[in-house]
Amino acid sequence: MVVVRGERLDQFLLRQWESGVPHGLGERSGRLCVTAGSIAERNLKRSLVSEGVPASQAASYSSIEDIARAVLSAHHGSRAAVLDPSLRRRAIVEIVSEAACEKPETPLERFVDRVEWDEDAYARLSSELEAYFRASNVGAPSEAYRGHESLKAVAAGLSDPFAAWKSSQGLAAFAKIHAALRERMQEVPAHVYLSRSHLVAAASERLAGEWEAVFPTVEWVGVATVNVFDNPTTRLLAALDDLSGGPTVNVFGRSGTRTDLVSRLRAVGVDVTEGTAERSAVSEAVDDVLAVAQNEFEGEEPAGGVELVEAPDHRREVEAVAARIRELFADGVVPKDVVVVARDAGAYRSVVEDVFTTNEFPYHVETRVLMGNVPAYRFVKATIDLIAVVSERPNASVGYEAVIGPLRLGLCVLDTDVGSWPVPQAEFLRLEEEFAAAEETSGPRSVSEWAEFTGDRSGREWEIASVYLAWIQEQADRSVPDGAWLSEWIQRLLGQHIEQMVGTDVQSPVGPMVDPSRSDLSSKHESHYAERVQDQAGRVRAYVDRAGQLTPTDAGSGWELAARAVGDVMGSESIGTRNADASAVRVVDAGNTYFLDAAHVFVLGLSAETFPQSFTPPTFLHEDLFDAVYDVAHGADGETTEDVDPYVFYENRQSQYGQDLDLYEAAAGVSAESVTLLHNYLDSASDPVAWSSFVDYLDPEATEDAYVSRIAVDDWLPTVRGASGATAGTATPDDSVAKHGAVSAWSELAGRDRLRAYAFHAADAGHVSGPSISPIAFTRLALWTDGEAFHGTIRPRVDRLTTPTFRVGVDEADAAFSPDIDREAVTGDPARSFEADLYAQCELKYYFYQYLFNRDGDEIDRNRIPDGRQSNPTSRFGRVPRLLREQHVTDRYGDAIRVLIEELAPDRQADLNAFSDPGAVVAWWRENAPSNAPPSIAQSLIREYERVQSELAAGVTRNWDWVGGRTIDAGDGSLALGPHRVDTVTFPAADEPDPDGRDAGPYHLPVFYVAERGAATHAPKLCWEPPRDGALRPQECHDVCRQCDGATWCQIGSKFDLDHRLHGAAIEYTDPIGVVFVEQGVSGPSGRNGYLVTQPGTEDCLDAVEQTERRVTPATWQRLAESWRADLTEHLEAMQHDIGETAVYNVDEAFVGEGTDRYGNNTGSGDNGCATCVYRDLCQLPQKVNER
Repeated sequence: MVVVRGERLDQFLLRQWESGVPHGLGERSGRLCVTAGSIAERNLKRSLVSEGVPASQAASYSSIEDIARAVLSAHHGSRAAVLDPSLRRRAIVEIVSEAACEKPETPLERFVDRVEWDEDAYARLSSELEAYFRASNVGAPSEAYRGHESLKAVAAGLSDPFAAWKSSQGLAAFAKIHAALRERMQEVPAHVYLSRSHLVAAASERLAGEWEAVFPTVEWVGVATVNVFDNPTTRLLAALDDLSGGPTVNVFGRSGTRTDLVSRLRAVGVDVTEGTAERSAVSEAVDDVLAVAQNEFEGEEPAGGVELVEAPDHRREVEAVAARIRELFADGVVPKDVVVVARDAGAYRSVVEDVFTTNEFPYHVETRVLMGNVPAYRFVKATIDLIAVVSERPNASVGYEAVIGPLRLGLCVLDTDVGSWPVPQAEFLRLEEEFAAAEETSGPRSVSEWAEFTGDRSGREWEIASVYLAWIQEQADRSVPDGAWLSEWIQRLLGQHIEQMVGTDVQSPVGPMVDPSRSDLSSKHESHYAERVQDQAGRVRAYVDRAGQLTPTDAGSGWELAARAVGDVMGSESIGTRNADASAVRVVDAGNTYFLDAAHVFVLGLSAETFPQSFTPPTFLHEDLFDAVYDVAHGADGETTEDVDPYVFYENRQSQYGQDLDLYEAAAGVSAESVTLLHNYLDSASDPVAWSSFVDYLDPEATEDAYVSRIAVDDWLPTVRGASGATAGTATPDDSVAKHGAVSAWSELAGRDRLRAYAFHAADAGHVSGPSISPIAFTRLALWTDGEAFHGTIRPRVDRLTTPTFRVGVDEADAAFSPDIDREAVTGDPARSFEADLYAQCELKYYFYQYLFNRDGDEIDRNRIPDGRQSNPTSRFGRVPRLLREQHVTDRYGDAIRVLIEELAPDRQADLNAFSDPGAVVAWWRENAPSNAPPSIAQSLIREYERVQSELAAGVTRNWDWVGGRTIDAGDGSLALGPHRVDTVTFPAADEPDPDGRDAGPYHLPVFYVAERGAATHAPKLCWEPPRDGALRPQECHDVCRQCDGATWCQIGSKFDLDHRLHGAAIEYTDPIGVVFVEQGVSGPSGRNGYLVTQPGTEDCLDAVEQTERRVTPATWQRLAESWRADLTEHLEAMQHDIGETAVYNVDEAFVGEGTDRYGNNTGSGDNGCATCVYRDLCQLPQKVNER
């Protein structure tokens, strides 16, 4: 006979203890308590101990699975085990893949053909197949105890033809997949079972023969927190009840499932007695809450200890809880008497950590986190993945991130005395930048090629990288003989990591008025998590060994199998941390509240579809089958019970609701005094969300009731309240503060909340809506606010928002500089031409570029124009500014042009004229070009070849040279004109020589290469029509585009900015024939543009040299050069700073708010301002100005 009781197991044991029932140790007491998991068991023991009952003497403890494992271990003589679920899932995927064919014939082939298989489909199949095992008991050794035929009969009898067909097809496919799995298990030892259901099913048949040997003293069994009796579990309990002279079985059920458990046991023929023991005493508040959930509440409003809180989002839910907890603490409540519950506490974890840490509550989040997020697991997985690639495909190309990933995550190479492990951050960042740059230049490489790359470099970090890659190659050459070897290897690798990390501190985030050292009890030392990963090495061993026994299998071998084992076993595992503080607010999953007791409970997330959870219909079966089987399992269908085994079981909407009601009852039942129920009334799309069905019987929409409060969307700051209900404007000296419905004094608020409130009220907040504050209240707030934190942290942020001009000052002792680098090395004379480009456009853009982008370890290379053109070319600094992307080619392109000029075709006209047509030039270039030369140079050579033909036809001599760089003085500053091409042009002699002898030349023609299409025209600002009289005004950056009627709508990245190479060339070359800009990869005439100077006697031959859009007389060129010299001088003087002087960079607010440039010129779209700036997220000024 089974007794079903409607009370808590811990209260029952307490009464037994008090009544003098034998108090032996564990099994000698004759009592065995069976719970659903280790947390429930731990809570049960703690509950007994808190009442003065020694848990070890009250009973022994186990679970359904542990009982089954103990019985079968005795039967086999070896410890019974379950095949790793990941291996089973992999086998299922293989079975499905093998069944795929063009002409399906068998039930399984037709089943597979109807589904579009992806990861989600495989996951659903695995889940529903496990539910099928639980429903049918197909893992039973004896055919008589298997329920597949019963499920088929139920499916065939469904009234809906489609439901009957779909369910029958699905069940047939499940049976075939199960048969295939059993066939693959032939070589696996008999004590290893396919699933937990198979384990329990086998144990129920062996129970009678092994019970006395395994549990000789147990006379009483209490089953609690197990609210689902599937087929194998029900058979195990029935077998236990059938034992001759066996123990008395007691089932402790909550109101949500107790009736179902009784009907379930009676349906299979078990004699059930419902216990009449007194119900556990609960508070009036809990009584009302549970009555509401069960639709049994008859009052107009619940007891005084019940409160309903509506918040717009998760964060405001938790903040409302924090506000009420502060009130409780002020009244003398201790943290351990407060419990916060959620259906899934993990969904609130990050918010709880932030809010509770800010409020300085000691708290512990009792939920689990994926091991896949633990750095120790990630470096083991990344390391083995890399070794597997080298072992299986030695010549395969590997990206730099995969190569250095293990170092990033904390790998410590075994048995080496080179370097420091884990690799220090500064050294790793230098490695990462060099690896990223190398990959961008030459693409991914094999590990052996990466090893050669590191071997060619010197320095501490490169020694580390060389040792690391040599170790990777050494490991790849080793074999993985078995799981034991791999397990030991992983333990050694993690042991080395733990040894190196054990001396480091626990890292907890800090901030203004936030000290997490007392409150953050969930953060563990990194070595703790590494040890938890290390504990899984045994499961990896079993995975590898079992993979070799499954036949056939596609699990691989060697390091490939090792990588799969680590990913499948460790990657799918989760880690839970125990409460290390006896006095802390506990934040727990609803399923872990069994046997907990506290004075006050807060239940989060009581929203529709969340708690209770929405039911997920099956994918491969029909929901009608679940309902029909549920009716059979509970004796509700008298017509079919004679033909169908009543042990079959499927969950449906009703059973899931009952299980969630059990969890809700357990959560609410924790409280002895008050229950606060909360939910978020808006989802992420700001659509309304209804209350949970557990609560809506109370009419929570009636917000005028005292027990219902609603937090407005804009309710962020504490609101000042007078002592006698006065408004803020007439507040009394005894001001109190209300936040999210909780009233306290300023001194009782969290320090961070006081800072926020003071920052709000201290600033001019008249432009936004918000609570006003009286002088007295403001004075009280100031007395309780940390002045140092405000002035050092908060005030600068307020000033950044409210100050019209955004200004950054950089001193020589700025923290951005290390002892090896001074400010002069970063910003000193000479300035580079592209630095002047950035400065002329936006001083802050120049600031962010200099201090963030052009930084590589402890060395500065200011001459290098950034190579990155991708969305994320470097791991640290993002994209290159648009201005540089448009107007400057990469170093790789420039080097290739240099090789062309100096080595391949030094005699420009003779070498290029030797080819018969442009195609021959391209073929020659592709054959002789440097290995890393960009392909686009071939297109530029076509245009160069065509220029040579026209020059020779006109009798013009034109040679080219590569200049490594020039320095141009302008005022007190100087400009470094980087490497560039300079052509020397000589025209045919005139019939009547010029008196000065200058008509034929030679003349200089500087040529600069630009990157983007159209930049040859945009860089010198030749994109507008000159005045009709042909006259040009002097041009400077701030007014060059004013001469263009289309400036308002222009969206080029360099608007209102001249390329400063034009300034430098006009000043440096005193005998010019002009300046030309050439676009990379453009063969047509539109790809070359610039200025040509009509020197005397050259007009007839200028078209043979270049065809540009702007020709000027020597006098006009001289005026332009003087204008550019003045412009450059102004920029260079502003960019330079004396030693000891603070360097200041600023931008006017109008530059952002009105879409103008730094000179006040309207940019229309704002592209020249902030709209497309790559640093806008760092700067934040655009966002702040727009908010204002």
